[in-house]
Amino acid sequence: MGTTAAGERTDAPERRAEPDSGWGWMLRVVALVAAFAVVAWARSRQVDIPFKDPHGKLFRAKLPDTAMFLLVAVVIDIAVRWLRGRRAWVSGRRCAAAGRRTASR
Repeated sequence: MGTTAAGERTDAPERRAEPDSGWGWMLRVVALVAAFAVVAWARSRQVDIPFKDPHGKLFRAKLPDTAMFLLVAVVIDIAVRWLRGRRAWVSGRRCAAAGRRTASR
């Protein structure tokens, strides 16, 4: 909806700016990919591991650490969920028992 100079509303919708052509966002994506490639190449040179890691040196070193971290996270999640469920059950029983005691007086 638009308004006139006097502040009255008109029925014609306001004209919006034309959306960007496909080239604007495409250039931003290409720039982002190029920046990532430069940083990845520089980092691979710094740690002396080829960009392709042909023998899996980096992958083999990180796989056991990642698996151990995942296992620890799963065990912690199970313990927290078990404790929360137990607390809710105990709390619910206390509330029910307290309700019976106060209702019988």
